[in-house]
Amino acid sequence: MDAAPLVLVADDHSVVRNGCRRLLEPPLGRFRVIEAASGPAALAALAQHADVQVVVTDLNMPGEPAGIELVARLAQTAPSVLVLSMHEAPEVAARCVAAGAAGYLSKADDPADLAQAIEAAIEGR
Repeated sequence: MDAAPLVLVADDHSVVRNGCRRLLEPPLGRFRVIEAASGPAALAALAQHADVQVVVTDLNMPGEPAGIELVARLAQTAPSVLVLSMHEAPEVAARCVAAGAAGYLSKADDPADLAQAIEAAIEGR
């Protein structure tokens, strides 16, 4: 049996990381989750875990790179990057996609949308 897909969740708020973990790992979800609390930590975790299939990242985190630059750097290495942010402006989402993100979710979206977006990203959609 193949291992569950590995997802890297990068957010500087532990409650967000923990909430994502609870949604994505069994019994609710089907993924394995690792966490990072900053942009540099996300890049380091991605370098250490070659089997990460999707990175879910916030934009506003401490350290450099951050924001759109972080999305671009993650997209150079990760098979797929999803942005999960408090910003709901379409132009922010468009900038993330232009930087290499496969998708963009607002933290105000339905929690079930996160797992669906990860599934879509794994499938190349």
